[in-house]
Amino acid sequence: MVHRVGINKFPGIIIVFVLLAGCLPARPQTRPLVEIPTPGEAPTVQPDPNSYDAIREVAGLALDQAGNLWAVGMNGAVRWNPNGTYQKFTSRDGLAGNKVWSVVETPDGALWFGTEGGASRFDGSSWKTYTTLAGLVNDTVCALALTPDGAVWFGTPAGVSRFDGTNWQSYTKRDGLVNDMVQAIAVAPDGAVWIGTEGGVSRFDGKNWKSFTTSDGLVNNEVWAIAVAPDKAVWFGTDGGGVTRFDGVSWKSYSKQDGLADNVIQSIAVGADGALWFGTEAGVSRFAGGNWQSYTTQNGLPADNIPAILVEPNQAPWFGTWGKGVGRLCIADGRRVRRGGECGLREWDLQCSYCGEKAA
Repeated sequence: MVHRVGINKFPGIIIVFVLLAGCLPARPQTRPLVEIPTPGEAPTVQPDPNSYDAIREVAGLALDQAGNLWAVGMNGAVRWNPNGTYQKFTSRDGLAGNKVWSVVETPDGALWFGTEGGASRFDGSSWKTYTTLAGLVNDTVCALALTPDGAVWFGTPAGVSRFDGTNWQSYTKRDGLVNDMVQAIAVAPDGAVWIGTEGGVSRFDGKNWKSFTTSDGLVNNEVWAIAVAPDKAVWFGTDGGGVTRFDGVSWKSYSKQDGLADNVIQSIAVGADGALWFGTEAGVSRFAGGNWQSYTTQNGLPADNIPAILVEPNQAPWFGTWGKGVGRLCIADGRRVRRGGECGLREWDLQCSYCGEKAA
């Protein structure tokens, strides 16, 4: 079963990553920091009707600066090129592990991957892996986030670590974190880091920690997803309680009774129009203007279990599913959901132009 989720936002791109059941502390590692040269270019596969199933159990999505779509999950990472071809990367190519929970791109174009065996950085030609011997608090990296100062944050079952490119700093419950089982990370516009755990959420402003639980207004302490909306309100997705919105002063929660597809929230993304998307175990929901709209396999969604969502500016959202690969939604008529692979990667848009045909 897919479980815990996190989200990170940086200019123009929403990156969603997921912590799955089974993202547990890894066995003690004996590997040092290593740099692994890529053993030749990964094979390029021509597009076919199943190309977006190249990775079926999707845990995270990202769009890089070159316009390539990345999906990570239970069998490595896949990069789809704008022309529809794709490449797959595994531990044989340089990943620290084949169970990949999260992905984020830094401004220099490098991508970080959180895996079962450490964090891997890919600069387009070579890989570098970091483990506890380098400074990580734990080798199972379940969540990633990028802060405005360029530092990368790593969420693990034993706390969080921050890496500025030179130095590592880790934080645990002893430092002020509400709980060491970190399940989600999000960064606010002011640089504050929000961390979701199985025991509530914590906010770190660079100096001080402040934590919140159900006693403060959270609907549930199991926080699996976090997103910061354009109005600076922070949204928390929980395990079984739905979502809670916090504007810095007051709290408001929403559940299936209000319009959510399900109360188990696995992913959250914010669109350029301010609409919020929520991935659940029973479909995806969109919240805009105070109204809810949900989509399921009955509307054409590839699968109802949605661990990851990626929203591009002025583009239709991508959904990473558990078992059916990646799909994309056309919302012009509010009904149509279609899977990738039917036409070129970049031909899907909000105007519903699919391979030159207008959607019904």
